[in-house]
Amino acid sequence: VLLTEISEQFPLDRMDLAGRAIAKARRQWMPTRLPAGDLYHSTYFTPNPCPGLPEVVTVHDMIPEVIPYHYGDGATAELEKKKRSIFAATRIIAISHSTATDLKSVYPEVEDRIEVIHHGGQHFPKVTPEELGAKNPRSEPYVLFVGQKGAYKNFSTLLDAMADLGWPKEVSVVVAGEAFSEAERTAIRYRGLEGKFRSMVHPSDDELRGLYIGASAFVFPSLLEGFGFPLLEAQALGVPVVASDTRVFHEVAGRGFIPVRPLDCSSIAEGVSKSLESSVCTSLISSGLENVDRFSWDVCAEQTFRVWSETAKEGAGSGRWLSSLGK
Repeated sequence: VLLTEISEQFPLDRMDLAGRAIAKARRQWMPTRLPAGDLYHSTYFTPNPCPGLPEVVTVHDMIPEVIPYHYGDGATAELEKKKRSIFAATRIIAISHSTATDLKSVYPEVEDRIEVIHHGGQHFPKVTPEELGAKNPRSEPYVLFVGQKGAYKNFSTLLDAMADLGWPKEVSVVVAGEAFSEAERTAIRYRGLEGKFRSMVHPSDDELRGLYIGASAFVFPSLLEGFGFPLLEAQALGVPVVASDTRVFHEVAGRGFIPVRPLDCSSIAEGVSKSLESSVCTSLISSGLENVDRFSWDVCAEQTFRVWSETAKEGAGSGRWLSSLGK
């Protein structure tokens, strides 16, 4: 029997941040009661509610530890909570070899407890041949940017790239995620890029899938990630990918992307321009679709279950009833 954090019993859109906040509050004030199991798995550093029970923890990234200058003093408590969870774990699942390497570098004491289990890549239905065939050159081509824009996500360098002479002038940018802040709107105006950006605020999964499929390219200039779901989403939907030349992106995206220097606006601009070339575009789409097949949720589940089984052998459930403490 596995004791784990409680997930919602109803689906939440990928970018439904308000819904997720409500769900978090509901779990905090109206916890579901569960029997203790043979092990405990925390997916976001929730303390083990049954001391002595063998536990597994998932580490998604080590970004705050590796590049702390993007985080304020308010992150200290969360990082300490994360550290305690890591050191208390019997086994640690890292979602990429890159994350595992960073984890070993920061906390070498836990090296022998780490297991790498990649996420899957099939959470969006793969693009169909008919959808690919319908992708004609657009009269108003756009590059897609997905997710948060601040700090290490490096959106400001993308702004500079759009103002660079190497950026294809006919190409605009669609941003899927949070609305532009006043500072971001000011930065866009300052660079003379009004009319070159469009914001899709928290699109549904179906809307986001359509944005990917309609894009001429997907750009991901992040300085560091633990995995990089948007890479696989873009590849699965037949979109050429332009992304940072980082260890984790090579691990996840394989040969199916154009690597660029994330802090060099000219490199990003040239990468986007290159991705629009017919032969390059065709090659990137083919490589991307092939690469996505390396990442299976079934394999992820099988490997996770194996870690559970091995960890459970190190102890037994107490049989006591406990309240969930999920994030």
